[in-house]
Amino acid sequence: MTILRSRLALVFEFGASAANSVVVQGIGILALPPALYGRFSLVYLVYGFSLSVGLSVICEPWVRSDRRGTWKNAAQMSVLLAVVFGLLAAIAGYVLLSVGQAALLGGAVMFAAYRAQARYFAAAMRNIRHVVPADAVSVLVTLMTWLLLRPSEGGLTALCFAWLAGSAAATALSLRPFMLSPAALGGWFRTYWRSIRVLWAESSILDLANYAVPYTLAATLDMAHLAVYLAASSLLVPVRLVLVPMRPIVAKHEQNWHAHPARIAVVVGGGVFLGLLAYACLLCINSLGLVPKSTIHAIATSYAVAMGVFVSVNFVSTYFYYVARVYAPARALLLRRVVTSSLAIVVPLLAAFFLGLSGALWARIIINGVDALIILLIVRGVPPAQTDQPMTSALG
Repeated sequence: MTILRSRLALVFEFGASAANSVVVQGIGILALPPALYGRFSLVYLVYGFSLSVGLSVICEPWVRSDRRGTWKNAAQMSVLLAVVFGLLAAIAGYVLLSVGQAALLGGAVMFAAYRAQARYFAAAMRNIRHVVPADAVSVLVTLMTWLLLRPSEGGLTALCFAWLAGSAAATALSLRPFMLSPAALGGWFRTYWRSIRVLWAESSILDLANYAVPYTLAATLDMAHLAVYLAASSLLVPVRLVLVPMRPIVAKHEQNWHAHPARIAVVVGGGVFLGLLAYACLLCINSLGLVPKSTIHAIATSYAVAMGVFVSVNFVSTYFYYVARVYAPARALLLRRVVTSSLAIVVPLLAAFFLGLSGALWARIIINGVDALIILLIVRGVPPAQTDQPMTSALG
């Protein structure tokens, strides 16, 4: 009974986390028309960027340095990150949307960015009381707010309110914040700089492809086509449902454990299964005429095969990327990132210019497949790196 209860708790934890990670984008892709979803997605990218910076500067340096330091130190950094990216989201929303929507999205990103860091630390320390309740409440509050406000506020404004309410509720149930002090900021970077400089350099190249390219494509594709390109990331829901909750616990197993041929086969098989599932869902949406005029209906009509392949290769590349971020040597990480991100920046832009949306999508998919192969070779063939040691004594 104890084992069963433990496994059920783990399933609930994973399910709540995965649902929380996709609920906002899920509502957007199902309810907003492509042109409006494109504008919202450009603001949502600011939140995605905050996750990348948080992992590189706060969460993963802490793991690579053998989890030295306390949550108080990390919380101070998390508050700073949340404020900075909340302001950036408000600025982007002001340019692309209305003033009211910009204010709502700025607050939503601020709360969500802080919550992401707090959740990572709570999950890594197995502090489940600050993980599962916050995830579950966030999903419920987001959905209820959306359903209540949509008739009176309209689709996009209701979504902005819903994201803000859900993120605030999750933050209230998370590890508590601490105000940043200049001494804490300097101490964090002195302690973790060895890991930060590797992870930030590696992820900065990735961020250039993930976040600069969509804004550049806005000059080549119209907003409706750009929405389809951006929605490809939102359709990675099956990948997030499985992998997002696993990221904090990937480090529990050594690199060689992940590189075993049987486990590689399981990961590849899982990617194929999820890709086929995504294709079947899109086929049903197209055949049955579900959610007409929505962004997902536009994708299902013309790009179901492409999205199925994209989900498959992304699952494989994402899983082994999580492993490599913790264990792979700095040189291998940076070399792989330079090669794949250079392709991811140049090729989709050229493909969009000459071939339009279809060319940009398939270019993105092919590059993601190349990335999956490279990262798998790194995990299998490169000896694990020694864990980074802090440059000074741990804080706190």
